[in-house]
Amino acid sequence: MGDIEIQDDVKAVGCFFDKGKLPVIVVASVLALGACRQSTDDFSQSVLPPPDVEQAQEPVSKPSPKSGATENDLKKPTRIEIASVGTQTHPATQRIEQLSREVLAILSNSAITKERRKTQFGKLLARDLDIPLIGRLVMGKHWRRASEAQRANYMKVFRNYVVHTYSARLGGAEVDKFSVINTKVIGKKDILVRSKIVNTNLEPLRADWRLRQRDGAYRILDLSVGGISMALTLRQEFGSILRRQGGVDNLIDILKKRNV
Repeated sequence: MGDIEIQDDVKAVGCFFDKGKLPVIVVASVLALGACRQSTDDFSQSVLPPPDVEQAQEPVSKPSPKSGATENDLKKPTRIEIASVGTQTHPATQRIEQLSREVLAILSNSAITKERRKTQFGKLLARDLDIPLIGRLVMGKHWRRASEAQRANYMKVFRNYVVHTYSARLGGAEVDKFSVINTKVIGKKDILVRSKIVNTNLEPLRADWRLRQRDGAYRILDLSVGGISMALTLRQEFGSILRRQGGVDNLIDILKKRNV
């Protein structure tokens, strides 16, 4: 697979996101959804705290157990750089390390089509995303108002929709190198694993993975690509539908049509 480099003494500080221009691949994938940065939504203040309110934390070494929450040969030599927090690798980083190996095997394989890469990447996300929690968070107050039947129907269609949306953000890229940069504490429950995806023909792509421990395992709560939070984008999009087009049932119908 290639060399694995260990980077020690990574300090946990506040989360921040790039303000510059986004790579073309990101722009193309988010125009239809609308750009929503983590510092500009009330969701980020209550559930995903924005950078300006995060305080520096001590390096993570022992996560609380009560926290919420390859099939083809590579064409080119690749390196995976794994960030370590303190002297021990954090379980959240290990989770992304494992995922990065699988992702790299898919996204660096130029022998398969872009659509095939998206499909394979989507399967990995379906396994590692905390889809029930994401589904509730992006619904906001509308989740509390929905009936049990509406919640069940919504979750059925949301699963397919969110996997497709996340994989479209990243799954079509060809990758030469996947670097895990560092691991940071975000708020009281979450861990942010920052990574960089490199293709020699494009600008480096920043991907930040937000994880929360639930049922003894770390699962992905959010993926920010180029500084744009997928969870906040979905909340913005769903909120607009619910306000302007009326009700949870209508949102479910729209998601069903998009899943076809």
